[in-house]
Amino acid sequence: MKRVLFSAWFLFVLLPACAGSKQSHINKAQSKRTNHYIAKKTRACEPAIDSVRLQEAKLSDVPIPVSAKPIPEYFDPSAGAVMLGYQDRTLSVDDLVKFFNDGMEGFGWNQTNLFHGHESLICFKKPGRICTISIRPNGKKSYTNFVICSGSRECEMA
Repeated sequence: MKRVLFSAWFLFVLLPACAGSKQSHINKAQSKRTNHYIAKKTRACEPAIDSVRLQEAKLSDVPIPVSAKPIPEYFDPSAGAVMLGYQDRTLSVDDLVKFFNDGMEGFGWNQTNLFHGHESLICFKKPGRICTISIRPNGKKSYTNFVICSGSRECEMA
């Protein structure tokens, strides 16, 4: 009787636990490969991401929506002005125009020009600086792109 109980206990308790251990080992190996792939891809993008972060730091007085994701291809670090591009999947063109009109005023910017159509172009100025924001929908896709360009007032004369 004891042997039968021990055999049943062994079959129902220990064997499934051992099988789970093997599965866990397989999951760890797959997870390690996935993490290595992600790290490799991230390292390849780090220079571009670092350059975007450096440009963003120069625009500390320009509000950027939390939902916006940077587009590294939209900036030129060799230009005299700071230019950054973003993609937003939650805010429409109208929402972004309102966001920038309200937010820029809070940072001391004065709106000088506004063109609002299918695409929108907003110009702001503050002593010694100008900022232009171009907002456009991305065709039939469900996101909006916007580009922020800011520089010294000398850029205004060019």
